[in-house]
Amino acid sequence: MRLIIVSNRLPVVVEKEGENINFKSSAGGLVQGLSSSLETLQSSTGSKNYTWAGWPGTTVDDEKKNLVKDKLLKELNALPVFLKETEMEKFYLGFCNSTLWPLFHSLPNLATFDKENFDEYTAVNEKFRDTILPIVQKDDVIWIHDYHLMLLPNLLRELLPDTPIGFFLHIPFPPFEIYRLMPREWRGKLLHGLMGADLIGFHTYGYMLNFLRTFERTEGIENKFGHIEWKGRDVKIGVFPIGIDFEKYNSAPEKPEVKVNIDNLAKSIGDKKVILSIDRLDYSKGILNRLKAFELFLDKNPDWHKKVILIAIIVPSRIGVYEYQKTKENTDMLIGSINGKFGTIDWTPILYQFKNLPFEELAALYSSGDVLLVTPLMDGMNLVSKEYVATKGNGVLILSECAGSYEELRNTITVNPNDIKEMASSIKKALELTDEEKIKINTPLQAYLKKYSIHWWAEKFIKSLIEKKPGTIKAPKTLPGTSLINDYSATRKRLIILDYDGTLASFTSNPDDAKPTDAIIKILDNLSQNSKNKIAIISGRSKETLDKWFQELKIELFAEHGIYHKKDNKWELSIKLDTAWKEEVLRILEMYADRLPGSFVEEKEYSLVFNYRSGDKNLSSSVVSEVYDILTNIIANTELEAVLIDKGVEIKSTAGNKSMPTLRMLKESFDFILAAGDDSIDEDMFRVLPEKAYSIRVGVGETSAKYYVKDTNEMVSLLNELSKIEKSTLGSFLKEVFRKS
Repeated sequence: MRLIIVSNRLPVVVEKEGENINFKSSAGGLVQGLSSSLETLQSSTGSKNYTWAGWPGTTVDDEKKNLVKDKLLKELNALPVFLKETEMEKFYLGFCNSTLWPLFHSLPNLATFDKENFDEYTAVNEKFRDTILPIVQKDDVIWIHDYHLMLLPNLLRELLPDTPIGFFLHIPFPPFEIYRLMPREWRGKLLHGLMGADLIGFHTYGYMLNFLRTFERTEGIENKFGHIEWKGRDVKIGVFPIGIDFEKYNSAPEKPEVKVNIDNLAKSIGDKKVILSIDRLDYSKGILNRLKAFELFLDKNPDWHKKVILIAIIVPSRIGVYEYQKTKENTDMLIGSINGKFGTIDWTPILYQFKNLPFEELAALYSSGDVLLVTPLMDGMNLVSKEYVATKGNGVLILSECAGSYEELRNTITVNPNDIKEMASSIKKALELTDEEKIKINTPLQAYLKKYSIHWWAEKFIKSLIEKKPGTIKAPKTLPGTSLINDYSATRKRLIILDYDGTLASFTSNPDDAKPTDAIIKILDNLSQNSKNKIAIISGRSKETLDKWFQELKIELFAEHGIYHKKDNKWELSIKLDTAWKEEVLRILEMYADRLPGSFVEEKEYSLVFNYRSGDKNLSSSVVSEVYDILTNIIANTELEAVLIDKGVEIKSTAGNKSMPTLRMLKESFDFILAAGDDSIDEDMFRVLPEKAYSIRVGVGETSAKYYVKDTNEMVSLLNELSKIEKSTLGSFLKEVFRKS
């Protein structure tokens, strides 16, 4: 098995020096994160073989393309996707960063909508497809990354129907109300592009829920426990918050080259407190608000003058984009204004550098900083916050509640990035915390970051993709009447399982009006009187209703989708409930338990309880409300419910699952099995039937049933013919019901 990683950029940039071709490492969190997790990724796939496809960072002349390609493949397992400057202009600077980036960061006022840019975005995604396709082998696994390539999963799926394809979005996914600001054609194509993947991953449950709600509002298709049935395939939507290389940052202060930088900083700073601001140049990072908060802090706290400095590091990004250049100019002006307003001959409040720092200098800053300000207006994750906490056990993180990492690191000082006053007072609070208080905050955070590292993220995603075994939902066939009748006639022990509403009777506005007709009762009675037959009805109806309708018949009854079973003329509560849902819910709850010190997950046979009795009171309310909201949305289309109990949230089954009574009956040996139903609840029954069974969907639709009949009339006609089969021939049945087939 080989892993094919696909991202906008390769982990290296191609540099031409005369006739020589050289490579240097690419900057950027995505590339660095994936690079550091390659060993884990190879372990997850069981192979040391991988290929990384992406743009090589520069335009390559036609005569040198083969040389660059061969050198990259041979030395770095890298497959270049060659793009011209004009393509990058409209694709990258245009649609990616002038439309998708501001829109997905909920800043629609900064978005532009240019059809030429979208057309180029489509063309570049197609170029990625055409570059990748020739190298794909039978057992490859493809992992596509980020908003630059949202069309690529489906472009590949159309030609690679059986290849596992994963997609991970590294930026936020916006609410539907913002997503729909895009032209209808574009937003539809982007969603359809993503749905070519078998697994779509997000950083947070909030982003995942935005996607699920957007898909439902756009396509009218609901998810079932994070799964969407789409064009005959099952697509899984999941949450995988990206981590960092914890050991790398945690051990950094002890490395000789980092120690040298720490010592140099100490000499130049002296005994002043250090506040850090480290960001890539981007309007979404909230840099201007952060500087205004520092200015207000100095205004309100003159006793801190000359005792504190703000070290602002801004990494160059997307030079040439107007909004970024404007952000840079405004930042320079504000820093100059603050230094001019408060600075003295022996004290400059803000030390500012516009550059990319090597790891040794960055780690030294983390280790020396007493406070780190991470206050984006919106952010996909923000790894700087995690790197700082991992490096500095007695530092203070001030974190925006709009950062993706807020869901994981909320046990620190959190702020609203638009509240200048709150941020200013938080700076004062952070500077006044004792070392004991800082360590108490950071100890559980460091334990969390160590557990959910970059290696956990990579391994969890790839294993989820490989183990998912994407189940293609096959389109059902017209029922083969002759084969069914012949099989029925030739067998001696038969099982017939029937749904009621939508299968034996059409739906009515008043459910009580859908009671069985005399004709249906007679058909069922005739079938049940045959000693070779076992007839069962599994319905969502109450046991009282089923009793009233069918008590005179010799058939097995299951009420409320299998919760109640009538056996020996007595209703019994079924104890064995499906617990397949527990693994996914348990993962969610354990992750939140790790984020809320003092909380834990209690696992029972058929339920799970998130217990926060010993959790921090201030944190518990926000965490529990979020857990409850996430779970109620995730399980909205399942037969589960989340219930608020005293100091906890319990998740338990509320209804039966038709697979349970079906499996119970299948413990007997039958040589003919027929099962019929009309909606998604019946899919559980279809999936557990043996291959030889006649599974029948009543009405045409996506289903795992092998066959379909048009409506309840055809289904009842079929049963009528079966009820008479040992008294007559199959002629009338074939003539009346299957004349069109």
